[in-house]
Amino acid sequence: MARKISLLFVLFIACYMAAHYYIRYKNTVTDDVTKLGRLANCQPNDARAIKIEQATDGKMQALLFERTDKPAPGIPAVAAMEHWSWVMRSPESGVADPTAIRRIASTLCELYDPVPVRAEEFRPETSPRRLARRVEFTFERGPVAVVEFGADLDRSTVIHYQGPEGDKMVRIPDRFLEVVSLPLADFKNMRVMRLETDNIQQATLTIDGKERFSLERAGADWNVLSQGKTVGSGSEEAVKFLNRISTLRGIGVLAEDFTEEKCAQLKPRAVVKVLDLTGREETVRFLYGKAGGDITACSSLGTQEFKVHHDMLPFLDVSLKSIKK
Repeated sequence: MARKISLLFVLFIACYMAAHYYIRYKNTVTDDVTKLGRLANCQPNDARAIKIEQATDGKMQALLFERTDKPAPGIPAVAAMEHWSWVMRSPESGVADPTAIRRIASTLCELYDPVPVRAEEFRPETSPRRLARRVEFTFERGPVAVVEFGADLDRSTVIHYQGPEGDKMVRIPDRFLEVVSLPLADFKNMRVMRLETDNIQQATLTIDGKERFSLERAGADWNVLSQGKTVGSGSEEAVKFLNRISTLRGIGVLAEDFTEEKCAQLKPRAVVKVLDLTGREETVRFLYGKAGGDITACSSLGTQEFKVHHDMLPFLDVSLKSIKK
């Protein structure tokens, strides 16, 4: 009986694998042309400039972003893009959101299995909606890559790609068109902190000059420290604290060109100091009155002073008791 069951199991696996590869084969062929594998042979971290041409109500608008930081060899890929610094040159000037730019570069460089189409399938977009028409990428190494968007189809878009790999007319998922068609405001940086939650190894909260607690990564968990001594493991509140700090966005920009020296001159009530896996340190300072109200915040790695909503206060007033299990 056991032998029959084993045989049936083997037959099931064989049929499943055959069906899987048949479906995969059918999905990799269109009009007798196989899929390409990867659209662009590029690395997101090599991006140096991005120009997006958008059409809004029939009017064209060019958004130009340039990277201002220098290449930093030896930094792990997982943390390299944290060092990004981007500015918007047109139609306005200011600090660009590195997360939004990262999403654009990563989407292009990680587009796999585009479906080749015939040239006549590329139809110009005529919708009055705000949509990107053309995106131009400049990379650290190699020539410029250009993507021209055709009509927005049902969950996919036909594009004309021109790059070092040659010209390609392909159909891709809508997500690339979506990330380059965001309104201008979504490209402006409102993130207070630069380091990412996943890369943080240590965080310390100081209130009115006194250290309240420290968190140190311990695998997938966190250790809670007080005065340098481990006093327990991190609770759910510890995770909430780190996520809230690292994803904090301002509700307004109070000053541009707000250097690290200017940020250090503030007399904050709360200071959060974090360390990432490369040893990079970031200090975020919060200035607010004892009665609450809106908060002023700045980062040692940023160049802006932000106004932050007062709903951030409960996260800064978290106690050592609640932060540990």
